[in-house]
Amino acid sequence: MRLDMWLIEKGYFSSRARAQREIREGRIRVNDRVITKPAHTLSTTDVIETMTPFNPYVGVGGLKLAAALKAFAIDVKGQTILDVGASTGGFTDCVLKHGAAHVVAVDVGRDQMVPQLVEDPRVALHESTHFLDTDASFFADVDVLVMDVSFIPALTLIAHATKYYHGPMVVLFKPQYASIETPKRGVVRDKRQHVRLLEQFEQGLKTLKLTLQKLMPSPIKGGSGNIEFLCLINETGPSSVDIHETVEQAHATYQ
Repeated sequence: MRLDMWLIEKGYFSSRARAQREIREGRIRVNDRVITKPAHTLSTTDVIETMTPFNPYVGVGGLKLAAALKAFAIDVKGQTILDVGASTGGFTDCVLKHGAAHVVAVDVGRDQMVPQLVEDPRVALHESTHFLDTDASFFADVDVLVMDVSFIPALTLIAHATKYYHGPMVVLFKPQYASIETPKRGVVRDKRQHVRLLEQFEQGLKTLKLTLQKLMPSPIKGGSGNIEFLCLINETGPSSVDIHETVEQAHATYQ
């Protein structure tokens, strides 16, 4: 049996996409050896070990967002959430488990969200939908916007959101996608570059009349081992952000 299919069958992960991601990111061992190929064939005597921490959500993004909701003191109970870049549904599942009443989930891809969320009456899923093509109807009654996107600078999508939305945003900042410059092997490792990209991001928010109110390192690394950051963004309110200190904290954690 394939390694990815075995992990699903045994209940380690709820979707093939997530199982494959965990394998590719080096979190699965077979006979005490890290295996990074989802199609790896198992024998009946193989010993499989997962190094992924317990995750009550359908995707690792749920753990990231849960940390932000706690650190930023955001209560989503009974609220309507707009999930930009919903993918398999990690953020969506997280806010639902934290009591959200309704989620509008948008993703440019299709057939990615796990079936249990697709079938959940609290979720309105818009697949094959580029966020830049959304209109005011997507933002009706939205209380909190959450965002986890790849291959496009988050600032581009935030600028679009401000046309229709004026509430809090919780955004996963991915340095590897923060500019049109593609980092070598898709990984940003340099501390100074993290600081520079975050400062550029904060300046971009200011041009949109937005404030980077809070900033924290993601508790889990992103794809290819990238250090990521979680941001609380709003139109009003004071900022308690120290970019240099946060970057130092992130690198101390992941050194």
